[in-house]
Amino acid sequence: MISPDLPPSAKPVREEAAAWLLRTTAPDWSAKQQKQLDDWLSASEFHRAAYWRLEAAWKEAARLAAIRPSKPDRAQAGKAFIRGTFRAIAAVAVFAIVGIGGYQIYSRPDVTVYATPVGGHRTLTFPDGTIIELSTNTEVSIANDLTRRQAWLTKGEVYFQIAHNPDHPFVVTVGGHKVTDLGTKFLITRGEKRLEVALLEGRARVETINANGPQRATELTPGEVAVATADTMSVTKRPVAKLSNELGWRKGLLIFDGTTLADAVSEFNKYNVEQIVIRDPSILKLRVNGTFPVHARQEFADVAHAVFGLRVKAQGNETLIFK
Repeated sequence: MISPDLPPSAKPVREEAAAWLLRTTAPDWSAKQQKQLDDWLSASEFHRAAYWRLEAAWKEAARLAAIRPSKPDRAQAGKAFIRGTFRAIAAVAVFAIVGIGGYQIYSRPDVTVYATPVGGHRTLTFPDGTIIELSTNTEVSIANDLTRRQAWLTKGEVYFQIAHNPDHPFVVTVGGHKVTDLGTKFLITRGEKRLEVALLEGRARVETINANGPQRATELTPGEVAVATADTMSVTKRPVAKLSNELGWRKGLLIFDGTTLADAVSEFNKYNVEQIVIRDPSILKLRVNGTFPVHARQEFADVAHAVFGLRVKAQGNETLIFK
């Protein structure tokens, strides 16, 4: 299965993956080398993620530009092929990051990967009635075999509205945790070091799947939010109406109800390449109410000026807010 994660030192892993992919194109690729590649892929989920992403982007690059030796001399042709392949694989790294038409979408026999850029939003609808919505800067892998009903969240925020099937529950894997649908509408937010699962309807089970760490599990009811890290799991209760506000992005909106200025700015920054920066720590806890389009950062700054008397200054790609 594709693992969504890459380690902090991802560059060496990507370079190894590129080297393996290059070797597979050689005319003398052997069964022994294939076994070595299989062992390398099996050694780490990070290896598999890096290789499969690069391989998928490579196939798309090959569609756009075929690499063919221009001379009939086999030795020279082989060298040209290797040089061309290596250049293409190097270019693929950029191609894979940028994506096609604003969305990174590629497919393997077992999964399809969907991704959105900063500020993006995509809705996926499946034959059984399941709806999956990706928020800004999000990546999720979905099993192509719909009877498996599995997904892997790499990063970002996803809303799941699952058509319940008690014989085949829908399972979302997020790093060292999995979320199992028990007839559910829920929101999963994945940060760098924590996972948050907010249940709006039905039931869902959240549990650890890391064999090397403590095993924890909880079953959520509507309004409950599970927060899990590598070592902890806690559950809190929030009004369902408040949770619904957090889904305002599905309509292109950010809804603030007594939200701190710090949290409101953090939300805007998730949806915009141009960032809002608070220069004065003393204003971080000011409370904000209102509804704004996700890209209306300048309008939000203007409201902060009008309501709180704060100063606003544009500086490059940043909007500074201070006393």
